[in-house]
Amino acid sequence: MEMRERDESSLFPSLEAALSRECTGHGGPALSVKLLRSDSLLQTTASTTIVTAAVANRCVYYATGTHRSSVYRWYPDDNQVEQIQLPQPSAMAGQRSAPSSFANVCAMFLDPVSAFHCIIATANNYNYYVSFDSSSAVELVRLRGHQIECVEWPEGSITGEGALTQTSTGDVVVGTRAGVFFLLKVAHGREVTFKQLMELPTWSSNQSAITAVRICRPRSGPPQSLCCLIQQAHLLYGFTGGPNVEHLFAMAGSGSVVKRDHLLFETPRVARPALEGLTLHIRSTEDRVIWASPSAMVEFDLPAASPQSRHPIVEAKPSIIPYPTIPTPTEHGTTTSSSQHPRACAPTKYHIVLLYSSRIVAVSRIAPFDVVCSLNLPSAQYGNVRSLLVQPHNSTEITLYSDRRVYELHFNNEQDQVWRQLVSQKRFTEALKVAPNPLDKSLVIGAEAEALFQKADYPTAADKFATAGTSAVSFEEVCLAFISKGQHRALLSYVTSLIRWLLSSGRRAHKSGIQVPVLFLWAGQIYSLLLSKAFAEDPRDNKDQAALLQRELIDLVRLCQPHVDPSCIQALYKLLESNGLYDSTVLVAECLGDMRKAVETMVSRGQTERALEQLYRYDATKERDDLICEFAPVLFRLHPRQFVEYVMTTVPSSGGGGGWQTVDPRRLLPAFRVALLPGGNSEDRQASATEYLTYCCCSPGGNRKEAGRVAQEPSRRERSGLPHIMQLVGGDSSSWTGLMNLLTQLKAMAPDPTGEEQELCRYIRTQGEMPHFDVTFALRTCYTMGKTRALTVAYGLVGQYKLAVDVALDHDDLDLAIHDAKRCRSSKSGKRKLWLSILSYEAKKSDMDCLLKLYRESDGVLTIADVLNSIPVNSANGATLGMFRTEIEKSLDQYETEIHMLNMDLEQHKKTMDAVERDFGSGPSDGSNVEGGLGRCVILSQMQRCDLCRQIIYSRPFYAFLCGHAMHKDCLKEAMSVMAASKDGSEAAKDPAADCFICGHNLTDSLFMPFIDPNYDRNEIRDWEVTAG
Repeated sequence: MEMRERDESSLFPSLEAALSRECTGHGGPALSVKLLRSDSLLQTTASTTIVTAAVANRCVYYATGTHRSSVYRWYPDDNQVEQIQLPQPSAMAGQRSAPSSFANVCAMFLDPVSAFHCIIATANNYNYYVSFDSSSAVELVRLRGHQIECVEWPEGSITGEGALTQTSTGDVVVGTRAGVFFLLKVAHGREVTFKQLMELPTWSSNQSAITAVRICRPRSGPPQSLCCLIQQAHLLYGFTGGPNVEHLFAMAGSGSVVKRDHLLFETPRVARPALEGLTLHIRSTEDRVIWASPSAMVEFDLPAASPQSRHPIVEAKPSIIPYPTIPTPTEHGTTTSSSQHPRACAPTKYHIVLLYSSRIVAVSRIAPFDVVCSLNLPSAQYGNVRSLLVQPHNSTEITLYSDRRVYELHFNNEQDQVWRQLVSQKRFTEALKVAPNPLDKSLVIGAEAEALFQKADYPTAADKFATAGTSAVSFEEVCLAFISKGQHRALLSYVTSLIRWLLSSGRRAHKSGIQVPVLFLWAGQIYSLLLSKAFAEDPRDNKDQAALLQRELIDLVRLCQPHVDPSCIQALYKLLESNGLYDSTVLVAECLGDMRKAVETMVSRGQTERALEQLYRYDATKERDDLICEFAPVLFRLHPRQFVEYVMTTVPSSGGGGGWQTVDPRRLLPAFRVALLPGGNSEDRQASATEYLTYCCCSPGGNRKEAGRVAQEPSRRERSGLPHIMQLVGGDSSSWTGLMNLLTQLKAMAPDPTGEEQELCRYIRTQGEMPHFDVTFALRTCYTMGKTRALTVAYGLVGQYKLAVDVALDHDDLDLAIHDAKRCRSSKSGKRKLWLSILSYEAKKSDMDCLLKLYRESDGVLTIADVLNSIPVNSANGATLGMFRTEIEKSLDQYETEIHMLNMDLEQHKKTMDAVERDFGSGPSDGSNVEGGLGRCVILSQMQRCDLCRQIIYSRPFYAFLCGHAMHKDCLKEAMSVMAASKDGSEAAKDPAADCFICGHNLTDSLFMPFIDPNYDRNEIRDWEVTAG
């Protein structure tokens, strides 16, 4: 089909060329007819002609003969023809006058649903009814004298009350030539209901016939409402009401009211015959009505009902489809100027089929209503064509009948070119639905995009162009078109949408690997330019626009990440950085999970605080921990408090990442050594570093032995004295010594206003026994920095308790000296020397109470004699023995107890020696080979044999038992293994020499064993079986 020329030159010549190109691979729309053959049909039409017919549900009623008609019922699928017997005029009782002729059938009306019922109208105004299960018709007496023009089987009577059944027609509306409507219902062959509904007045002196009547559900309106459409020549009326047919006509008023108030359309009067068959078609699936008036065809929307008015509402403007002019052929093959007029019409989904005297024509229902195809029907082959038959409620099947044949009409490839017509009318949604293949659908979308572009709707046009793809519209043409209009934002939308289309289109997946990287970089360049422009202008006006562009860029990067290689990502970084878009670079890097690029960019721009916060928001991964350790020197030097706060956080705050508890503090040692350097902010750095190192390295208690065991038993870390961070990170405790040494330096450098070194001493005292504490380094540090009191604590940790005690006493710190003495791990004599030096120092003060206290704290190292000897003879405080009475008495009692215990031990040893002498002092008294009264030895003869193998016992190593039995070592082990196997290994292996195998516990155990082993002696068991004789 040719497309109409466009008025203006197109910006998209590739699209115009594709739309004007004819479809290949199949033919265009074409009409064809198929003969419904039947031998019976040929026999019935051999001597006469078909005058009228009706079709429904694969059932055909046809009448033959013009003066004396015969009616037949034909089922083409079963090839069965049955003649319907019409009553003879003479058989009609009760007539005032006999009819002048036989029945002359002029029309037949078959119910459209099941073909159960048929109404037959004759030219002499006798009307009949026939049921599907009867071959005899009955006269409709109440309709006698009325010429039936149309019959409507309303939707209400088909599905609602009074529904059509096999025995009942339901409520049927009958329209007559006189303009009168009747309500008819036939049940079991009798007229049950017959009422006059309305009478329309004539519109001229000789025209009042009702050409067609249709009753249907309106497009919208009150529930259970009905809409009635009535055709009277060139007039079309309509009214609404309900809920049933009788109320519908009653609410509409009289026929005069209908003609005055309910006229829908009027076409010009023409001097041409009205079309035969059905002229008022309702396309319920499309909510459209097609009216074939004498002058033209009118297509309009199915009317809607309103509760305020009975007049139906037609919302859209109707379409006027003219009848095409068909030249009349002559006998010599030429055409004349006179035109033919259609006899009947039948609408399809996209066309209207018109029947002429010698051909069938298909007219498009889409403007400009061209003739799409035609089919000649020569009379020599088809006979004289009569009409087209269409089911009122199902117009998918069209039947053509002539005076001798019945045909099925087929419309091949009907919708192949329809989409082009819809595109020319800019009905793109409908065109997209009927486009037969993906390429045609792309052309439809491209045409819609062009229309949107011409309307200056550039964003929507960009999306449509992308959806259409490059096969429909050239990529270069689209880009040049947007650039010519200065629509860079729309161009960006087109490129990004095209990328999404390429990635989501499975049939283009093999091309996306080539196209997507290029389009990705081009989109990145456009984003860079637009972002630079947005930031260069007033930030207050373009802040939202820039944020929107950044979000779109992030979405695009996230979408294309699996389809582009790292080189494309690096190129995008360079594009953004070359335009000064460092914030966008960071966003892209974070979107890609490139934490290193994001942190490097922020640090290089001096945004260290932002980098620190960003690292804190990242999830806990090895890459993140590596970045923290890499940039820790810079971050800690500039933001020590915030850095330590984050690194000490084990549970992330709201919106945080995984916390920094997985960061190995040992890797942060270079960063924290910055705290030792002088300069600005050094106090904050020292305080922050001390706080963190104390947190991760120090324990409030702990002992060296327990920590050493934990190093070998990781499962016990939670119960050890190691800090939580050391337990979490793990590793050899000695590897934490560097951090502990740094902490020692920081503790020694900390301000000490009192000069007592209490904090440093407490630190060394509490942490000195931890496995990762380097006492030697602490000694050097304390000695170098002049920390004397801390030095004493360190001396005690390295075992130099004498020096520690001496230094403590030199500084008059008795508690420290006592503490060092208690921690001494030397011998008792060494400890005694330490305590004696402390006692001597304290005795100089002549404080007897302190001496007693010191005596008690020594835990028995000092004796009361040591205390008494330390008291000067010329003591000025008047010390007497009475002051130590209690301690002296306790000491004497202790001595007495120890002497008594020694006497008891001596007595016990004496008894033991006497018993030994008695046991070995005499020989055997019973003549056995056991010597000694208590059986302490066994005497074996020179010919003693093994009790198991009966060989000389001295040939191999053997065991001899007090009972007198002797067995070789290997024989005994073999016997014990056999015994253990019989017990299924349920008992652990015993020492062979623990008990005699023959008369010991083994003998008692054998009493509970079976006489015959069932696992090894099955033949023996069978011999002992007792069977019934």
